[in-house]
Amino acid sequence: AAVKFFDPQTTVLDFPAWDCLPYDRVSPNKEISCLRVSTLTRLVLTPKKVNLIITTANAISQRVPPREFVKDSSLILRVGTSFNRDQLISQLINIGYINSSAVTQKGEYAVRGSILDIFPPNMDFPTRLDFFGDQLDQAKFFDPETQLSKTSIHEILLCPISEFVLNDEHVKYFRNAYRHTFGSNGLTDPLYESVSARRAYLGYEHWGAMFYEKMDTLLDYCSENTILSLDYGVDQKIQQRWKMVNQQFDNRCADLESNSTFKTKYKPLPPASLYIDIKEWSHLTGKRD
Repeated sequence: AAVKFFDPQTTVLDFPAWDCLPYDRVSPNKEISCLRVSTLTRLVLTPKKVNLIITTANAISQRVPPREFVKDSSLILRVGTSFNRDQLISQLINIGYINSSAVTQKGEYAVRGSILDIFPPNMDFPTRLDFFGDQLDQAKFFDPETQLSKTSIHEILLCPISEFVLNDEHVKYFRNAYRHTFGSNGLTDPLYESVSARRAYLGYEHWGAMFYEKMDTLLDYCSENTILSLDYGVDQKIQQRWKMVNQQFDNRCADLESNSTFKTKYKPLPPASLYIDIKEWSHLTGKRD
Protein backbone atom coordinates (compact mmCIF):
# COMPACT_ATOMS: atom_id res chain seq x y z
CA ALA A 1 0.00 0.00 0.00
CA ALA A 2 2.88 2.37 0.80
CA VAL A 3 4.58 1.70 -2.53
CA LYS A 4 1.36 2.31 -4.44
CA PHE A 5 0.86 5.56 -2.52
CA PHE A 6 4.28 6.94 -3.51
CA ASP A 7 4.32 5.46 -7.04
CA PRO A 8 0.94 4.27 -8.41
CA GLN A 9 2.67 3.09 -11.61
CA THR A 10 4.64 0.40 -9.78
CA THR A 11 3.53 -3.16 -10.52
CA VAL A 12 3.23 -5.19 -7.32
CA LEU A 13 2.84 -8.98 -7.37
CA ASP A 14 1.97 -11.17 -4.39
CA PHE A 15 3.33 -14.68 -4.00
CA PRO A 16 1.70 -16.24 -0.91
CA ALA A 17 2.45 -19.57 0.71
CA TRP A 18 -0.04 -22.42 0.67
CA ASP A 19 -2.58 -22.26 3.47
CA CYS A 20 -2.01 -25.91 4.45
CA LEU A 21 0.73 -27.78 6.26
CA PRO A 22 3.49 -29.67 4.42
CA TYR A 23 2.43 -33.25 3.63
CA ASP A 24 -1.18 -32.37 4.43
CA ARG A 25 -4.19 -34.40 3.31
CA VAL A 26 -5.89 -31.31 1.89
CA SER A 27 -5.14 -29.11 -1.12
CA PRO A 28 -4.19 -25.42 -0.94
CA ASN A 29 -6.95 -22.87 -1.32
CA LYS A 30 -7.89 -22.33 -4.96
CA GLU A 31 -7.57 -18.53 -4.76
CA ILE A 32 -4.05 -18.86 -3.37
CA SER A 33 -3.11 -21.37 -6.07
CA CYS A 34 -4.45 -19.02 -8.75
CA LEU A 35 -2.52 -16.07 -7.32
CA ARG A 36 0.73 -18.05 -7.19
CA VAL A 37 0.52 -19.33 -10.77
CA SER A 38 -0.56 -15.87 -11.94
CA THR A 39 2.56 -14.32 -10.43
CA LEU A 40 4.81 -16.99 -11.95
CA THR A 41 3.23 -16.38 -15.37
CA ARG A 42 3.72 -12.62 -15.14
CA LEU A 43 7.38 -13.14 -14.19
CA VAL A 44 7.92 -15.32 -17.28
CA LEU A 45 5.92 -13.48 -19.93
CA THR A 46 6.06 -9.84 -18.79
CA PRO A 47 9.22 -9.55 -16.64
CA LYS A 48 9.86 -5.91 -17.62
CA LYS A 49 6.47 -4.87 -16.22
CA VAL A 50 7.20 -6.28 -12.75
CA ASN A 51 8.76 -3.90 -10.21
CA LEU A 52 8.06 -5.53 -6.85
CA ILE A 53 7.30 -9.05 -5.63
CA ILE A 54 6.07 -9.54 -2.08
CA THR A 55 6.40 -12.98 -0.55
CA THR A 56 7.11 -14.83 2.70
CA ALA A 57 9.77 -17.22 4.00
CA ASN A 58 7.33 -20.14 3.79
CA ALA A 59 6.42 -19.33 0.20
CA ILE A 60 9.92 -18.74 -1.12
CA SER A 61 11.27 -21.91 0.51
CA GLN A 62 8.81 -24.08 -1.41
CA ARG A 63 9.77 -25.35 -4.85
CA VAL A 64 7.63 -24.37 -7.84
CA PRO A 65 7.09 -25.74 -11.37
CA PRO A 66 9.92 -25.18 -13.86
CA ARG A 67 9.93 -21.98 -15.91
CA GLU A 68 9.61 -24.01 -19.11
CA PHE A 69 6.21 -25.36 -18.02
CA VAL A 70 4.80 -21.90 -17.30
CA LYS A 71 6.28 -20.46 -20.49
CA ASP A 72 4.95 -23.27 -22.70
CA SER A 73 1.53 -23.27 -21.01
CA SER A 74 0.84 -19.54 -21.20
CA LEU A 75 -0.45 -17.47 -24.08
CA ILE A 76 -1.10 -13.80 -24.83
CA LEU A 77 -4.19 -13.13 -26.97
CA ARG A 78 -4.55 -9.78 -28.71
CA VAL A 79 -7.62 -8.40 -30.46
CA GLY A 80 -7.18 -8.36 -34.23
CA THR A 81 -4.84 -11.36 -34.22
CA SER A 82 -5.74 -14.69 -35.79
CA PHE A 83 -5.88 -17.91 -33.73
CA ASN A 84 -7.00 -21.40 -34.59
CA ARG A 85 -9.99 -21.61 -32.24
CA ASP A 86 -9.98 -25.40 -32.03
CA GLN A 87 -6.30 -25.42 -31.13
CA LEU A 88 -6.93 -22.70 -28.55
CA ILE A 89 -9.66 -24.77 -26.90
CA SER A 90 -7.41 -27.82 -26.96
CA GLN A 91 -4.68 -25.81 -25.27
CA LEU A 92 -7.10 -24.61 -22.60
CA ILE A 93 -7.98 -28.22 -21.78
CA ASN A 94 -4.29 -29.15 -21.71
CA ILE A 95 -3.50 -26.50 -19.07
CA GLY A 96 -6.37 -27.52 -16.84
CA TYR A 97 -9.41 -25.44 -17.83
CA ILE A 98 -12.78 -27.14 -17.36
CA ASN A 99 -15.63 -26.92 -19.87
CA SER A 100 -18.79 -25.42 -18.37
CA SER A 101 -22.19 -24.37 -19.63
CA ALA A 102 -21.69 -20.93 -18.04
CA VAL A 103 -18.39 -19.53 -16.78
CA THR A 104 -18.67 -18.47 -13.13
CA GLN A 105 -15.38 -19.57 -11.53
CA LYS A 106 -11.69 -19.27 -12.32
CA GLY A 107 -10.39 -22.08 -14.49
CA GLU A 108 -13.60 -22.54 -16.50
CA TYR A 109 -14.36 -21.97 -20.18
CA ALA A 110 -17.52 -22.15 -22.30
CA VAL A 111 -18.08 -22.28 -26.07
CA ARG A 112 -21.17 -20.74 -27.65
CA GLY A 113 -20.91 -20.43 -31.41
CA SER A 114 -18.29 -17.82 -32.25
CA ILE A 115 -18.03 -16.74 -28.61
CA LEU A 116 -15.51 -18.23 -26.17
CA ASP A 117 -15.80 -17.36 -22.48
CA ILE A 118 -12.71 -17.89 -20.30
CA PHE A 119 -11.93 -17.12 -16.66
CA PRO A 120 -8.13 -17.04 -16.33
CA PRO A 121 -6.69 -17.33 -12.78
CA ASN A 122 -4.80 -14.06 -13.22
CA MET A 123 -7.90 -11.93 -13.84
CA ASP A 124 -10.57 -10.54 -11.51
CA PHE A 125 -13.30 -11.02 -14.11
CA PRO A 126 -13.87 -13.60 -16.85
CA THR A 127 -13.33 -12.58 -20.46
CA ARG A 128 -15.65 -12.96 -23.46
CA LEU A 129 -13.85 -13.52 -26.76
CA ASP A 130 -15.79 -12.95 -29.97
CA PHE A 131 -14.20 -14.55 -33.04
CA PHE A 132 -14.83 -13.75 -36.69
CA GLY A 133 -13.57 -16.94 -38.27
CA ASP A 134 -10.17 -17.44 -36.66
CA GLN A 135 -9.64 -13.75 -35.96
CA LEU A 136 -10.23 -12.41 -32.45
CA ASP A 137 -12.67 -9.59 -33.26
CA GLN A 138 -13.60 -8.38 -29.76
CA ALA A 139 -12.72 -9.10 -26.13
CA LYS A 140 -14.65 -7.91 -23.09
CA PHE A 141 -14.84 -8.56 -19.39
CA PHE A 142 -18.20 -9.84 -18.18
CA ASP A 143 -19.98 -10.29 -14.86
CA PRO A 144 -19.94 -13.98 -13.83
CA GLU A 145 -23.25 -13.58 -11.97
CA THR A 146 -25.31 -11.72 -14.58
CA GLN A 147 -23.24 -12.92 -17.59
CA LEU A 148 -23.52 -9.36 -18.97
CA SER A 149 -20.56 -7.90 -20.86
CA LYS A 150 -18.56 -5.03 -19.34
CA THR A 151 -15.56 -3.03 -20.55
CA SER A 152 -13.55 -3.92 -23.64
CA ILE A 153 -9.95 -5.11 -23.43
CA HIS A 154 -7.28 -5.52 -26.10
CA GLU A 155 -4.97 -8.13 -24.54
CA ILE A 156 -5.57 -11.27 -22.50
CA LEU A 157 -2.89 -13.24 -20.67
CA LEU A 158 -3.87 -16.90 -20.32
CA CYS A 159 -2.02 -19.01 -17.78
CA PRO A 160 -2.42 -22.52 -16.30
CA ILE A 161 -5.08 -22.91 -13.62
CA SER A 162 -2.63 -24.32 -11.07
CA GLU A 163 0.98 -25.29 -10.50
CA PHE A 164 0.22 -28.94 -11.25
CA VAL A 165 -1.97 -29.68 -14.26
CA LEU A 166 -3.31 -33.18 -14.89
CA ASN A 167 -2.71 -33.42 -18.62
CA ASP A 168 -1.48 -36.49 -20.50
CA GLU A 169 2.20 -35.54 -20.31
CA HIS A 170 2.21 -34.84 -16.58
CA VAL A 171 0.11 -37.89 -15.73
CA LYS A 172 2.53 -40.12 -17.65
CA TYR A 173 5.51 -38.59 -15.86
CA PHE A 174 3.75 -38.96 -12.49
CA ARG A 175 3.02 -42.64 -13.06
CA ASN A 176 6.64 -43.37 -13.95
CA ALA A 177 7.97 -41.29 -11.04
CA TYR A 178 5.56 -42.98 -8.60
CA ARG A 179 6.67 -46.47 -9.55
CA HIS A 180 10.33 -45.46 -9.44
CA THR A 181 10.02 -43.63 -6.09
CA PHE A 182 7.85 -46.06 -4.15
CA GLY A 183 8.75 -49.29 -5.92
CA SER A 184 5.14 -50.33 -6.50
CA ASN A 185 2.54 -50.12 -9.25
CA GLY A 186 0.19 -48.04 -7.11
CA LEU A 187 -2.88 -50.09 -8.02
CA THR A 188 -4.07 -50.02 -4.40
CA ASP A 189 -3.32 -46.31 -3.91
CA PRO A 190 -6.28 -43.95 -4.57
CA LEU A 191 -3.78 -41.13 -5.29
CA TYR A 192 -2.23 -43.12 -8.14
CA GLU A 193 -5.63 -44.22 -9.44
CA SER A 194 -7.09 -40.70 -9.37
CA VAL A 195 -4.14 -39.01 -11.05
CA SER A 196 -3.97 -41.80 -13.66
CA ALA A 197 -7.61 -41.03 -14.50
CA ARG A 198 -6.82 -37.26 -14.61
CA ARG A 199 -8.97 -36.64 -11.53
CA ALA A 200 -7.69 -34.25 -8.87
CA TYR A 201 -7.05 -36.17 -5.66
CA LEU A 202 -7.41 -34.21 -2.42
CA GLY A 203 -3.94 -32.97 -1.53
CA TYR A 204 -2.25 -34.32 -4.68
CA GLU A 205 -0.25 -31.09 -4.89
CA HIS A 206 1.97 -32.37 -2.06
CA TRP A 207 3.40 -34.88 -4.56
CA GLY A 208 4.06 -32.11 -7.08
CA ALA A 209 7.70 -33.04 -7.64
CA MET A 210 6.58 -36.22 -9.41
CA PHE A 211 4.96 -34.20 -12.20
CA TYR A 212 8.24 -32.66 -13.41
CA GLU A 213 11.77 -33.76 -14.08
CA LYS A 214 13.03 -30.83 -12.04
CA MET A 215 11.44 -28.18 -9.82
CA ASP A 216 12.55 -24.54 -9.66
CA THR A 217 12.41 -21.89 -6.95
CA LEU A 218 10.83 -18.45 -7.06
CA LEU A 219 14.29 -16.92 -7.43
CA ASP A 220 14.79 -18.93 -10.64
CA TYR A 221 11.94 -16.86 -12.11
CA CYS A 222 13.66 -13.59 -11.25
CA SER A 223 16.33 -11.91 -13.36
CA GLU A 224 19.94 -11.67 -12.21
CA ASN A 225 19.39 -7.94 -11.62
CA THR A 226 16.72 -8.62 -9.00
CA ILE A 227 17.49 -6.97 -5.67
CA LEU A 228 16.48 -8.91 -2.56
CA SER A 229 15.16 -6.91 0.39
CA LEU A 230 14.94 -9.34 3.32
CA ASP A 231 13.19 -8.67 6.58
CA TYR A 232 14.98 -9.29 9.85
CA GLY A 233 15.28 -12.97 10.78
CA VAL A 234 14.46 -14.46 7.38
CA ASP A 235 17.31 -16.97 7.60
CA GLN A 236 15.94 -18.21 10.92
CA LYS A 237 12.46 -18.48 9.42
CA ILE A 238 13.80 -20.57 6.51
CA GLN A 239 15.61 -22.82 8.98
CA GLN A 240 12.48 -23.17 11.15
CA ARG A 241 10.42 -24.00 8.08
CA TRP A 242 12.89 -26.70 7.04
CA LYS A 243 12.80 -28.18 10.55
CA MET A 244 9.00 -28.24 10.56
CA VAL A 245 8.89 -29.85 7.09
CA ASN A 246 11.20 -32.63 8.28
CA GLN A 247 9.07 -33.16 11.39
CA GLN A 248 5.98 -33.55 9.22
CA PHE A 249 7.89 -35.94 6.97
CA ASP A 250 9.03 -38.02 9.95
CA ASN A 251 5.46 -38.16 11.24
CA ARG A 252 4.22 -39.47 7.89
CA CYS A 253 7.00 -42.07 7.78
CA ALA A 254 6.14 -43.19 11.32
CA ASP A 255 2.49 -43.45 10.29
CA LEU A 256 3.47 -45.85 7.51
CA GLU A 257 4.80 -48.29 10.14
CA SER A 258 1.87 -47.92 12.54
CA ASN A 259 -1.67 -49.21 12.63
CA SER A 260 -3.17 -45.90 11.56
CA THR A 261 -6.91 -45.33 11.51
CA PHE A 262 -6.58 -44.06 7.93
CA LYS A 263 -7.42 -46.74 5.39
CA THR A 264 -4.81 -45.42 2.96
CA LYS A 265 -1.23 -44.83 4.00
CA TYR A 266 0.45 -41.51 3.21
CA LYS A 267 3.65 -42.05 1.21
CA PRO A 268 5.60 -38.78 1.54
CA LEU A 269 8.25 -37.50 -0.84
CA PRO A 270 11.67 -36.53 0.59
CA PRO A 271 11.67 -32.92 1.91
CA ALA A 272 14.48 -31.85 -0.45
CA SER A 273 12.29 -32.58 -3.48
CA LEU A 274 9.66 -30.07 -2.32
CA TYR A 275 11.47 -27.49 -0.16
CA ILE A 276 14.86 -25.81 0.16
CA ASP A 277 17.04 -25.91 3.27
CA ILE A 278 19.14 -23.11 4.76
CA LYS A 279 22.24 -24.23 2.84
CA GLU A 280 20.51 -23.98 -0.54
CA TRP A 281 18.86 -20.73 0.53
CA SER A 282 22.27 -19.23 1.35
CA HIS A 283 23.57 -20.38 -2.04
CA LEU A 284 20.61 -18.86 -3.91
CA THR A 285 20.77 -15.51 -2.11
CA GLY A 286 24.56 -15.38 -2.19
CA LYS A 287 24.45 -15.04 -5.98
CA ARG A 288 22.36 -11.87 -5.72
CA ASP A 289 22.63 -8.39 -4.17
